[in-house]
Amino acid sequence: MSKRKTIGFMIDDISGSYQAPIWLKLKEQAEKMNCNLIAFKGKRLGRETQFSSERQHNFIYKLMDNPHLDGLIILSGPQINYIGINKFIDYCKKNINIPLVSIGIDIPNALNLLIDGKAGIKSLVNHLITDHSYQKIGFLRGPETNSEANERFQTYLNVLEENDIPVDKNLIFNGDFEYESGYKIANYILVNNVDLDVLVCANDNMAAGVMNALKNLNSNHDNSFFVTGFDDSPILKKYNYPLTTVRQPYDEIIDSALNYIVNENIFLEKTIYFPAKVVLRNSCGCSSNSSFQDNLSINPNENINVEYKIHELLQTNTVDELFEKVSSLLKLFEIQSCYIVKYSDGPIINHSDNINLSKTSELIYAYDNEKRLEITDDIKYFNTLNILPKELINKQSQYTHLVQPLFFNNEQYGYIVFHVVNNDVTSYDLLRGNIINTLRIASLIQENNEKQSKLLRSEKLAALGEISRGLVNVVKNPANKIVSDIKAINELLDNVKIKKTFPSSCIDVFECIENILISGRESSKNIVNISNSFKKQTLHMIMDSTQVFNMTDIVDELSFLDNPNNCQFDVSNDFEDQLETDYNKLNFIVSSIVQNAIYAYNDISGKIELSISSNNNNLLILIKDYAGGIPEKIKNQIFKKCFIDGENENGIGIGLFVSHIFTKDYFYGDINFETEDGKGTVFEISIPLKWIKKHS
Repeated sequence: MSKRKTIGFMIDDISGSYQAPIWLKLKEQAEKMNCNLIAFKGKRLGRETQFSSERQHNFIYKLMDNPHLDGLIILSGPQINYIGINKFIDYCKKNINIPLVSIGIDIPNALNLLIDGKAGIKSLVNHLITDHSYQKIGFLRGPETNSEANERFQTYLNVLEENDIPVDKNLIFNGDFEYESGYKIANYILVNNVDLDVLVCANDNMAAGVMNALKNLNSNHDNSFFVTGFDDSPILKKYNYPLTTVRQPYDEIIDSALNYIVNENIFLEKTIYFPAKVVLRNSCGCSSNSSFQDNLSINPNENINVEYKIHELLQTNTVDELFEKVSSLLKLFEIQSCYIVKYSDGPIINHSDNINLSKTSELIYAYDNEKRLEITDDIKYFNTLNILPKELINKQSQYTHLVQPLFFNNEQYGYIVFHVVNNDVTSYDLLRGNIINTLRIASLIQENNEKQSKLLRSEKLAALGEISRGLVNVVKNPANKIVSDIKAINELLDNVKIKKTFPSSCIDVFECIENILISGRESSKNIVNISNSFKKQTLHMIMDSTQVFNMTDIVDELSFLDNPNNCQFDVSNDFEDQLETDYNKLNFIVSSIVQNAIYAYNDISGKIELSISSNNNNLLILIKDYAGGIPEKIKNQIFKKCFIDGENENGIGIGLFVSHIFTKDYFYGDINFETEDGKGTVFEISIPLKWIKKHS
C-alpha cells in the first residue's frame, strides 16, 4: 500500500474573492485523491500598514519546512503584490526545497499554472463595446507589482486601441485587489461626478467593493455606472452580486497541481496556461444572468449569528475557563478538531525576517473528534516543524489542516491548527483572533498572580531568614560560651591532677568528670557547626544571586558539604549550556538533597549518584542514594517545614522544605522522589529551561 501524500499549501487568505474558490477546490480535490493537506494561512509577504501587521502573520510560513511534506502549492499571485516577483523568487529559493507548484506566477524550478487572462479580458471589453456601445470605459487596476494585474490592464488598453477608442487617463484608477480600494474608488467617482459608462475591475474583490458603494451611495444606474470583475468568485453568490466577470478554470488548475505532486516521479520545470472565459450577468447592463458556480459556494457558519458574538462568548480571565469556552464554540461552529500550540521558547519577539522558530513546542489545548483531549506527557512536547505530535495524526484517514499564527503585537505566542471539514471560510480567522486576544489577557493575569504569589513567598522566606539568623546568634553565642567554660574546667582539672593535692582514690572521679566535659564540648561544637550551616542556608533565602554559570559550578560545590563518612559521588553531567538564573537557590536545592543523602547513610560510607541532563524543554537533575530508603510513615512529611527524621541528628529541618519552595515557586519546576524500603531513594528535579537558560 503506497504512502498517502501530504501536501502543503501557502495561501495569504482563504476568504478573498480570488483565494476562496482555489482553497475550496483544493480541499475538495485533496479529499477525493486521498491526500493530506496542510494550509499555511499567513497573509501577503512584505505588506505593512497602519492597521495591519502582516509580517506577524508571515511568521507561520516558517512551518512550511515541515519534513513530512511531499510538495508545496503556492498561491503566488497575491504574494508578489508588495515585494515584487524578484524578491518572491529569492524567497522561494531560500526557503523551499521540495517539489513546488506555483499558481499565478512563473517562477524557476516549479510547475507554473498560469491563467490566460488576456483572452477573457479581451472578450469582456469587446462585449462592452460591441454589445453595449460603451465608449467611456474605465479600468480599476491591481497592484503594479503583480504581473497578472498588469497583463489585464495592458489587454484593456490594447482592445481600446483596436476599437479606435482613445485612452482617457482620468478613467484609469489604481487599486490593490482589496475590497476597500474598490469602495474608495467608487466613492471618488460618484462624489466627483466622473463621466463613466462602465468600470472594468481587475478582480472581483474590488468589484464587490464598487457594487457595495453604489448600493450604499447611489443605486440608480441612470446617474452612476456599470461594473465588471475578474475571477467569478464565490463571494458573488454569498452577497448575491449579479456581477459580469471572467471565470477562472479552478477545476483544471487544482487537478494539475495535485496530480503533479501525487503522481509525478520526476519534477521538471514547466508552464501550463489555462484559458478564462466571460460570464455575463446584470452588472454590465445585460438582461441575462448566468448562474454562479454552485459547486464552489461558500458555506459560512451563521448559526444564531455567533460570528459577532464570539468576543462575548470567549470573555474570561483564566486560561482553563477560556479553553472550556473554546470547546463550546467549536461545537457551535461544527469544527471537529482544533489544537493550540505554544512555542517552548516563546513568546518569540518577531522584529525581522531572520528570527528563528522555537525548536520545540508545547501542546496546551487539544479538541479532538469533537471532545476535549487530556494532554499527557507523551504528546505535550514535540518538534515544532512536525506541527502536531505524531500521536495525534491519524495515519489511517485523510485530513485537511488549516494552520494560523497566534501573536500579540510582535510577540509570537504559537499557532492554532483547525481540522477543516466544511466550506466555512470566515469563522476560522474570527476564532483565531479572539482566542489569542483572550489567551493573552488570561495569561497576563495568571502571570501576574504567579508573580504576586512568588513575591509573597519570597517575602515570607526573607522574613524567615532574618528570624533564623537571629535565632542562630541566640543559640550560637551560649554554645560558644559553654565550649569556653568547659575548656577552662578541663584546664583546672589538669592542674589539680598535676599538683596531686587529692587522694589517688579521687582520680577516677576526676577522669569521669573529664569525659563528661569532653562530650559536652563536642556537643557544643556540633551546635556551633549546625548554627553556621543554618546561617549559610538562610542567606539563600534572602540574597538574590542571578548570574551566568554552568552546572559544573554546582557540582564543584559538593566538595564543601559536610561529608564525615567520605561518601562517594558518581556524577554524570550531560548538560553543557550556560544558565542565567539565581545561582544560590539552584545550588541550595542540589546541595540540600545531596547533604540529606549523606546523612541518610549515618555512620557508613556510601555512593550518591548525581545525573544532570535535559529533554530540550527542561533541566533534569536526578540524585540517587542507596541508604535504605525513606520510611513509609514519613514520606508525606519530608517537604514540610522543619521536619526532621528522628534517626537523623544532623539536620535542621528546612533543607527539603525550602528546596521545594525554590523549585516550585521560584523556578516554576517540579520536585518529586521515589523510594524503596531497604534500598534507597531518588529525587528528580525538573526546571523549565525557558526560565533559566542563558539566551544569546
